[in-house]
Amino acid sequence: MKQKALLVVVATSLTVAMIFALRLLFPAPVPVTTIMAPPPGQAIMPPDEKRWDGKVNIGYFHGGRTIILYRTKIFREFEKTGVDVELMTRYLRSKNYFPMPDLTVDRKTSNVGKATGDELVRMVTQRTFQGATVGETAFIRAVKDGAPIVAVAELGHDVKDGAGHALVARNGVKIDGRESLRGLRFGARRSAGGDEVVLREFISQHGLDPDRDVKLISNIKDDVFGSMLARGELDAVYGHALSIMKWIDKYKYPVHIHRPLDWINPEMSMSVLIFHRDFVKDHPTTVQKIVLAYMRRSRAEFAMPTAERTREGAKGLQIEIDFDGLNLPEHRRVPEVQTELLNDWQKLLVKHRVLDREVDITSYVDNSFVRHAAEELY
Repeated sequence: MKQKALLVVVATSLTVAMIFALRLLFPAPVPVTTIMAPPPGQAIMPPDEKRWDGKVNIGYFHGGRTIILYRTKIFREFEKTGVDVELMTRYLRSKNYFPMPDLTVDRKTSNVGKATGDELVRMVTQRTFQGATVGETAFIRAVKDGAPIVAVAELGHDVKDGAGHALVARNGVKIDGRESLRGLRFGARRSAGGDEVVLREFISQHGLDPDRDVKLISNIKDDVFGSMLARGELDAVYGHALSIMKWIDKYKYPVHIHRPLDWINPEMSMSVLIFHRDFVKDHPTTVQKIVLAYMRRSRAEFAMPTAERTREGAKGLQIEIDFDGLNLPEHRRVPEVQTELLNDWQKLLVKHRVLDREVDITSYVDNSFVRHAAEELY
């Protein structure tokens, strides 16, 4: 038995030794990873981008400061740039999100695109959406809360001598000084708080306390906002250009434009395109394509004649209006996020106690995607 066991051990040792020697003499081939050259005109994408084959869902509110992104979608610039983007939104009185409809086909849709900035930030933070369009107030509040987001481009913004917002008063209400404001009922539409801040600033510039000297009602639903003013339940509201035009021209409400937005720098009223910080880090080429598509559409619109830019259509299709000094928000040729304007806006948020302190937003802004697109386009 001992001799047999010894023979087994010796045989096993010799077999192992032979296998080891053969591996040294004839090593196994090393696997080689190759990157095939792409078709002409198509860039080589880094490995993380090659693995990204899903749809990019961007939470979207349909308003004057964001509609450039909507036109980028329906005129197929995302598709032409090679990225699959869906603008996800909801109805005013619903919580269910769905793709924003093409209003060139479905023009009967009303109260669509009514998501709010705070809500969209939350859905990006929770990774329900990869990105979102949010206003300046929702963005700054998100930065204050440490949300994992990055703003990569400015969308629309108001301009001087053609703001997209105004103070609208009921006919018979005369606003001509401090005492004429006292006791009035002011209304602010449902928002992240920015509309109310603009009203508070208007009232305080007249030497009154917005909390004691007037009645300020906030977060009013869009579909009853104008009718409350017309029925006399409100005396004055901070309105948006397209809504104001509809109240006066279509519904014939007994209201009038008291003053276009000029008591603060109108350019502080803006929207930005944000993404989850991890999405920007893991899929930079996808983000670059989205920004490039947006800027291609923007370049095309800047080249249009006035007649085409002012052509009437469903909400989101008309680029310019001229209604008693009001215009739609504009976008920049090189739409970098304007940190100085955002910091100016922060001061108002602190003044009116929306924020308890100013925050550093620089690490939440990345303008490199806009700059790279500008190098290609201009």
